[in-house]
Amino acid sequence: MVMLFLFFGYQKWFEYEAQTLVPYISNGPLIFWLYPVFGIRGASWFLGVSCALLFAGFWNKKLGILGALGSVASFIGTVTIIPFMPNGWAASAGGFPAMTGNVPRRSRAFARELEAGTTRDAEAVTRRARHPNR
Repeated sequence: MVMLFLFFGYQKWFEYEAQTLVPYISNGPLIFWLYPVFGIRGASWFLGVSCALLFAGFWNKKLGILGALGSVASFIGTVTIIPFMPNGWAASAGGFPAMTGNVPRRSRAFARELEAGTTRDAEAVTRRARHPNR
């Protein structure tokens, strides 16, 4: 399990993953503050550090404890995103918290905008993620 988290954490260090997380972090009620505090890349790195610390726990117990605490906070933050994604619930799921297919498309659209330079800062990306139809 630690290796799995290491791979998830490893992805957080790359620009592609940072851009993919934009609509999720922007709508997370417990983690939305990461963009104003750290920026897009910094927020992704912040999430990746807990996974790296968990792996470092093999050699240093204190780092492992910090990583475990960070991972628990990351789990809770991730679970709270699902109910708050705009248009993210599938009506066909009968009330079960299942996300619809439009969520990943939104991520790709944000990545294209950021690559093209049409979205300049984290605040603009956050506004677009919260209000996609404006």
